[in-house]
Amino acid sequence: MFAHLGVSTQTLLATLISSAIVGKVILVTDHLPILKLFSRRPLIYNMVWRTFIYYFFCYLLRVIENLIPLVRQYGSLGIAWRHLIDAVWWPQFWTVQTWYFVLLFIFVIAQETVRNVGKDNLIRIFFVSPTGADPHIQK
Repeated sequence: MFAHLGVSTQTLLATLISSAIVGKVILVTDHLPILKLFSRRPLIYNMVWRTFIYYFFCYLLRVIENLIPLVRQYGSLGIAWRHLIDAVWWPQFWTVQTWYFVLLFIFVIAQETVRNVGKDNLIRIFFVSPTGADPHIQK
């Protein structure tokens, strides 16, 4: 399907499954009481804290994702852990992790904006014209 782009079907499926798992991790993590640790502080504290918690669990998931094939190959978690350092292409790993961090921070900004401004207010701000203004008239 995407062979002309250099992407195999197996890689595409693995990426889709990983994305779904990351989504589930975020949904489950969202219900942990530790996320409310900075709820009484200014909003930026809570946003950074939530981003780091989500990031930690995504990082853990990616390490496990890279560790599973090595455990299958070597038959032992200890031996697989030692081979993990050589098996993972670290520049790519950290590039993806950095991208996860940026996307998670954008997600948390959107999540906290909806939580603090309100869904109805955001819909009104973005999709309803101001009272008395005709959207077809340019100023």
